[in-house]
Amino acid sequence: LIKTKKGELMDIATFVDEYSSISIVIFPNLYREISRLLNVGNYYKVKGKVEIKETISLIANELSEYKVKEN
Repeated sequence: LIKTKKGELMDIATFVDEYSSISIVIFPNLYREISRLLNVGNYYKVKGKVEIKETISLIANELSEYKVKEN
């Protein structure tokens, strides 16, 4: 977790699957909405903007838990 200059919480989380990983930047407005959903081992659907600097990251605009259908 990161505290902004205004004292708000945000996060830069690393999301990992069996193929790769990516840093997801979650700014305070979205973090307030979804922080209770963020748990290790859960699956997520993320929409956002790709940012390429030294590394590739995703600036999250939307994030929701993804429920895996079990057979």
